[in-house]
Amino acid sequence: MGKFYQARDREFIDYQLYELDGLTLRGPRCSDSDFIAYLGAAQTFGTYCAEPFPTLIGRTLGIGTINLGRGGAGPDYYLTSQDSQTLLGIANRARLVVVQVMSGRSINNSVFFCGSGASKGHRLPDGLPMRSEQVWSDLFLGEDRRGDDPGFLRRLIEENSRAYVEKMVQLLNKISVPTILFWFSERAPDDYRFPSQQRLEELRFSRTMRGRLYAKVLYKLGMWDRSPKPSLLGKFPHLVTEPMLEMIRPFADAFVACSSQTGLPQPLQNSQGVTVNYNRYYPSPEMHRQAADKLLPICRALLDSSSD
Repeated sequence: MGKFYQARDREFIDYQLYELDGLTLRGPRCSDSDFIAYLGAAQTFGTYCAEPFPTLIGRTLGIGTINLGRGGAGPDYYLTSQDSQTLLGIANRARLVVVQVMSGRSINNSVFFCGSGASKGHRLPDGLPMRSEQVWSDLFLGEDRRGDDPGFLRRLIEENSRAYVEKMVQLLNKISVPTILFWFSERAPDDYRFPSQQRLEELRFSRTMRGRLYAKVLYKLGMWDRSPKPSLLGKFPHLVTEPMLEMIRPFADAFVACSSQTGLPQPLQNSQGVTVNYNRYYPSPEMHRQAADKLLPICRALLDSSSD
């Protein structure tokens, strides 16, 4: 995923990718044996941000940084993917691990399988390859007739919520060093709207012939927005509610929340300083600075206590 971001975003940013234990990681390269490890999705990786919060914290505290963030990751990426043993091995060599509250859409359930613990997988039972967002939108928009039954949707959401909590708790329990559970989002934990009626209407339009033609015209004019569109599943972390978070929090040594929209939309400028696009989805550089400020006092305290 890091290589995908580097290829896609090369006109805006250099992610300083490097190899460690067979993994391609976000730079700058860490050669220190004393480090903090960061687990999470694109928000932790730092998409469209030259200095994401892990880098800022490492520089301020004078400690190494190993950013294990991966775009689209859910907890299963760190538990069951082919890289999971390597990832957990690195995490358990750290002085401290920051674990982001990841999306609830990258979870295996009775209608979606994502073997790599990411947002790509296949629908069950027909095995059709698709992203989790597509699986959910098909259910809500009538493409998958199982979604016509409100009881089916309610049971699926409950199943997904239970599985998410179980996986996040399992991940925290696999880490033997101090952990910080980190909420990083545009919304507060208690602010969740699912699904968005406006997004349902947008999706219906995008699937019409007129909607597809409109998208093609925008693309040819260079006006197509690369950022993900507003999600049917609400703001990141999708499908995660405050009651779910309250069940996970006791399994971490500390909890930190940063909810902000500062700096969005973020102009994306090429090497000539020309704005060629806008980031409307991933945390802005300003949000990453706020995240670092929120995390720094807790990181200091846990590092101090572990050295006693």
